Parts: sequence; structure tokens; C-alpha cells
Amino acid sequence: MESVDNVEKNRLRESSTTTELESTPKISAEDAVDSSATGGLKRKRLPNDRVGMLKDEIQENPHNLSAWYALVEEYGSKGKHEELRETYEQMLRPFPYVPRVWVDYINAELAFNDFRAVEVLFSRCLVKVLSVDLWTLYLSYVRRINPEGEGQSRSTITQAYEFSLNTIGMDLQSGPIWSDFIDFLRSGPAASTWEQQQKLDAVRRTYQRAVSTPIYNIEKLWRDYDAFENSINRATARKFVAEKSPAYMSARAAMRELSNMTNGLRVLDFTFERKRNSAEKSAYVRWMKWIEWEKNDPLDLLHGTTLQGRISYAYEQAMLYIPLCPQIWLDAFSYFLNIPDEQRALQIIKRGMRYCPSSFVVHVRYAEHEEANGRTSDIRVIYESLIAALSREIVLVEKESVPESIQGSEDKQEESKPTGILLRLEKRKKKLVREYSLAWCCLMNAVRRTEGIKSARSVFTKARKAPHQSHEIYIASALMEHHCSKDSTIASKIFELGLRHFSDLPEYVYKYLCYLISINDETNARALFEKAISKMDAIEAKPIYQRWLDYESRYGDLNAAISLSQRMALVYPQESTQSIFLSRYGLEVEREEDEFDADIYDLRTANANSQNKDDDSASETSDSSKSNVEMEDTRLLPASLEAAPAHPPPISAQAPTAPVPLPPIITELLDELPAAQTITEAPIHPVKLMDYVVKSDVPFIRLRNANTHLKKARYN
Repeated sequence: MESVDNVEKNRLRESSTTTELESTPKISAEDAVDSSATGGLKRKRLPNDRVGMLKDEIQENPHNLSAWYALVEEYGSKGKHEELRETYEQMLRPFPYVPRVWVDYINAELAFNDFRAVEVLFSRCLVKVLSVDLWTLYLSYVRRINPEGEGQSRSTITQAYEFSLNTIGMDLQSGPIWSDFIDFLRSGPAASTWEQQQKLDAVRRTYQRAVSTPIYNIEKLWRDYDAFENSINRATARKFVAEKSPAYMSARAAMRELSNMTNGLRVLDFTFERKRNSAEKSAYVRWMKWIEWEKNDPLDLLHGTTLQGRISYAYEQAMLYIPLCPQIWLDAFSYFLNIPDEQRALQIIKRGMRYCPSSFVVHVRYAEHEEANGRTSDIRVIYESLIAALSREIVLVEKESVPESIQGSEDKQEESKPTGILLRLEKRKKKLVREYSLAWCCLMNAVRRTEGIKSARSVFTKARKAPHQSHEIYIASALMEHHCSKDSTIASKIFELGLRHFSDLPEYVYKYLCYLISINDETNARALFEKAISKMDAIEAKPIYQRWLDYESRYGDLNAAISLSQRMALVYPQESTQSIFLSRYGLEVEREEDEFDADIYDLRTANANSQNKDDDSASETSDSSKSNVEMEDTRLLPASLEAAPAHPPPISAQAPTAPVPLPPIITELLDELPAAQTITEAPIHPVKLMDYVVKSDVPFIRLRNANTHLKKARYN
């Protein structure tokens, strides 16, 4: 077996070398099993061909773990060592970081006593798959091949334990490893007083580390430590125990909190396929909560290497059990860059790209980091792999939306899937198409920065011919020509080229219109506006209307701006003329008047109710009318009778004054109106009422002749 020192050196070298585990590509259905076994196409199997049927299941779904283990059991029960080993190797392609697969593979090799194969497997997975079960198996193997009676063997076992505890000793489930190591140290021989003292110091040091770590059996270890110190010297025991008591109390409290936080968290439910449901989202949130808990340093480790180790371990566990979450890889990448540990950060982001091949943010983050550090040789490969993965994802979503097996009328297709699922699939497809186009844009800009604008133009030529393309690539290319090559002619041609495909897309037309305005091409901008709005729905075209109105108001002719405002009032009848007018100046309709009117209405109701209690039914109408007269807005009074300012303060802020005398015509009108408490409907909106009056063709009546006209109208 390789010595533990060599294992540690290999671990230190892992940051600068590419391991076999990292170079494993993401498994596809065709690569799940040997092509010779499957024969390419699924064929009929005999009823007793159990192995063939299991291979067919694996080919259909490479992540069917139960089918893999059924195949393993078939070979294991028949003692076929080579077939069993080959099956495990194929099994590691879709499950390269699953602890259970490695543990079972190693146990299978141990059953055949193939120790050389076991050592190779440990070197492949030990420092990559941080699992307590795997490391426990490693320690048992080390103790198995190293008899404890020999001095060199005890040294090797001790180094293996220290190596293990430094790697996974902060895990909640690592308590048995701590206990076994302490028992191993206490059982060591001591031929002299010096050796006895060395042994006691090693045991004390291990105990003190264990009781300061949040692990499940920490309380038992604390009792054992107290008994250990008292068995040596009661006088010094109080000193050692008192020194470690605060750390133990903090670790015990942290253990309980961490246990509740991670209970049932490390399962493989979200490891191989995105569910996109509430359970998956909840699991992601819980993993993030654990990592943030470690970053908050509840054990007061004061930002040392121990704290970094705990945070790194939390990230490693998350990457084992939720590897399909892009946020985990991005956060881990950023964290290790900040430590700083760039080599480990690069290993993590590359691993994340294999697990999330269609993640836009993961690939772009890595590509930008490489470009910023002058490593531009793989930039094209990164973006092209992302583009290919997104294209495959779009095709899969399209097939899922309309399965090929369904043929016939549209009614049958609608019955095949609920409407909600189809809507979600359509939404996901739009998101993927946009990311697909943005990936082309990122590639084009990266090539321009690294190779020049001519190479970037060739990328655009290739991109616009690609399927599933959206409008972003045309906008990016046109603006690149405008800002980088300073050639507005080429930019305008690219915009026009895109207009052939996206003339009915509001986002594209809006960007094109803004561009034409920016280069002062008013003629083409006006033509684009008139042409575009005729093809779009009024709601979708509203930003385009607003942008052109803003241009006309600021830099165009006033009559044209007024004409466009009137045109918008007809297209958008729900918008008031006041709001359209104010939008020309970047303002909105203030709602203070609405609040003021609501206060008046509430005050009217309160006064009317109080009068209804105090007065009899005969005088109810008269008193309530008088109360309403006192609450009327003074802006309705003639100019000669106005005693208040043009914008009076709210009623509640005014001091009580004597009633203002009203003209007889107003008094007669109020007497004819019903009492305020009889009106239960919502009050009239004053702004909308005045807007309606302004738009209506109502003859104007001078106030001094109002009484005569009112009497004529009443008798007629």
C-alpha cells in the first residue's frame, strides 16, 4: 500500500493536476453501458435474460441507481469478478461523486482480496469524495493491513487517523472516528516514563480537539475526558477541564443547532435530475443556510484555517448532494478566489460546468475569469460548449412540450399535458432561447477583445444562421459596430437585417428606435415608428409610443408632440389626458387630491351619522344638507365669495369657522339633493369627472346668469 505521506503529497498536488475523477465526462444514455452489450438499438430479450433487460433499463436512464445495483447483484452472485469490476467502472460515469458507489466498489474488491485494486480506488476517490462512510472504510483498511504490534505500523495508523480527522473531522457524524483514535492512542505501549508522558499528551490533545468540535457524541467524549484527567491528577484535572469548558459548551450548542439544520439534508434526491419543485427549492435554501451558518463563525474561530476548513467542508458536502444547483458552484468559486486559493477555485468551477453544462452564468463566470487573467486559449471552447448544451436543452424542452408519440388533432395534444405544465415549458424555452442568444453575444464580444473585430464579425455571421436565435445577437453586433468600429452605416444595416425577422417584436423595435434617435436619424426613426406600431398590439407598443413622444417633446416640433399626445389618448383611452401630458415632462399624476377627497367623504359620513342620532327624522334631510354645504370645496364658489386660498389645507387642519353664506341657487340645489347618509355607493372620482367634462361638448353658462338658466330648465 502507498504510505500515508504519499497520500498527503498526492492531496497537495491535486490542485495542480487533473485527476481521473475530474476528467470523467458527463454520462450520456449511449455511454451508460458498453455498446457491444446494447447493440445500439433496443431489442427484444428472452424472459430469462435478466442481465440484458437490466442493461436496457440502464441505457434508457443512466441515473437509474436501482437498475445498476440489480446488475451488480447479478454479477456478484455468480462470482464474475471482471464483469463486476467493469460494471462498477461504467457505474462511476454517471455517479462519479456518490459515496455509496465507491464504498460498494471497494468492498467488492476487498471480497476478492485484491488489495492493489483497493489502493488504486482509494487514491482516485478519497480526497474528492468527503464522506464519513468512505473514510471509515479507509481507516479500517489501513488497520487491517498494518498489524498494531509493530512500531512502524502504529505510526502509519496514527498518521492515517490524523489525516482523516484533518479532512472530515468537523463532520457531525465523525464522532466514532474520534473515539476510535482516542482508544487507539490509549492502548499504545509505553516502555519508559518519557513514552508514557508522550502518550498522555497525545491523548489529551486529541480529547481537547474532539470536545471543541460539534459532533454527535460530544457529551460522552466530554465525560470521558473529565474521567481521563481525573485519573491522572485531580489537581491538574480542574485546570485542564476549566480551560476547555467554554469551548465545549459552545461546541455542544453548535452541535444541536447544526443537527437541526442538517437533519435529513444529505440525500441523493436532487443529485441527478432537476425537479424544479418546492421540495428542491427548500433543499437548496437549507444548504445555503448551512454554509452561511458556517461563515458566521458560531464557534468563534476568528477567521483562521480551521474556519476555512469548516466552510470548505460545507461547500464540498453541498457539491456532493445538490450539484445541479449553479449557485453552489458560483458561491464556492468566489469563496476560494477570496481565500485565496485559485487552483481549487478553478477545479470547482470546471466541475460545476460538467454538472451544469447549460448553465449560462457558470460558463460565463469562468470564461471572464480566464480572459481577465490572460488565459484566452480556451475561451472559444467554453462558449461553444455552452451554446451546444443550450441548443440540446431547447430541443429537449420542445420534445417535452409536444411529444413525438402524440399524433392527431390539437385536442389530443392538449389533453396529453395540463395547461400549467405547458405554460411552464414555454416559459423555460423562452428563457433558454434568450440565454442561447446571449451566449453568442458573449462569444462575439470575447473574440473581438482577444482576436479583433474581423473575427467577431465571423462569429456574428455564424450566429445569425444558427437555429433558435433571438434578437439580442443583432442588437449586440450593431452596437459593437457603432461603438468599436465607429461605423454607423454597418450598424444600421445590421439593424435592418434584424428587422426582417423581428419587426413585430417590441423589444427589438424599441432598441432600434433608440439607436436611430441617438445618431440623429429622425427620418428613419419616424418611418420605423409608423411602420412598427401598425404591426403591434397597443399594449406592447406603449414603450415605443412613449419613447417617440419623449423625443418629439424634447427635440421635435410642439405641434407634432401635441398631435402625438392626442393620438395616444385615442389608442389608450384608459390613460387620462393629464397623465399623457405630464409624461412628456417625466412627471406622474399626483394622488394627493384623491386622498383629500376621501378624507372629505369620510368626514361627511361621520357628520351625517352624528346628526342622524341627535336630530329627529323630520329635520334629518335639512341638517345633513347644511352639513354637506359646509364641507363643499370652496373652489366651486364664485370668485367674489372665495375667502380661502386656491389650494386650501385639508379639512381636518382648518380651524372651525362660521358657515360661509352661499348663493340662493346653490342652497336650492342642495335642498333638492338627498341626505348624505342615503348615498352608499362609492364617491365620484373628481379627476376623472373633470376630465370627462373637459372632453364633453357642454355649453358654457356664465355664473351671473346661472339662476335664470336653472329656473328655465326646471320648468321646461
